[in-house]
Amino acid sequence: MLNKKIKEVKELYYDQNKNSDYLKKCSEKITLPILLRNFSDEHHIKNLEINSGLFPSREWYFTFPIFKTGEFEVEYTTVLKISKLTTIYSLLHCFDVKDKNPKRMFPELSGSSDETYTFLQYDFAEVVAETLSELGYERLSWAEGERKIAGLKFSGDVILYGPDVTVSDILYLDVLDILPDNE
Repeated sequence: MLNKKIKEVKELYYDQNKNSDYLKKCSEKITLPILLRNFSDEHHIKNLEINSGLFPSREWYFTFPIFKTGEFEVEYTTVLKISKLTTIYSLLHCFDVKDKNPKRMFPELSGSSDETYTFLQYDFAEVVAETLSELGYERLSWAEGERKIAGLKFSGDVILYGPDVTVSDILYLDVLDILPDNE
């Protein structure tokens, strides 16, 4: 089913150039479901919405309470992306650890994964999956999102993405470069 949704997005907006339909979909409003807001509030998870204007997706950063014991300190975040072009979403779980090594190259060590790092992230991901699946959404994995899409052709003035467009690009970004700048 997931591949069918991705294929439909490619055909409609990239092969058939249905720009007016694309603009209409990008102008739709997506709000964070109440269950996710309630879960976040109950567990002191802060959320920040990104790209709230005219865009093919909505993106939220969820910052979990910092864990600190002694000098060890770690911050966990989860990024939720919801496409407006089809019923697909992505979750990426991240961590940042303060690096106390005096000979360090960077002030933090960080990582990200489709898999959660804490039980709270896991519970959050379960609420996201349950809530969005009830609305007909399917989850796109990071690996599937990074898959290249061959054969996309753009007008001559679209040069930002070149030949290496990914599944995530066509679902979440303005690869067509036809949306007005959000200021």
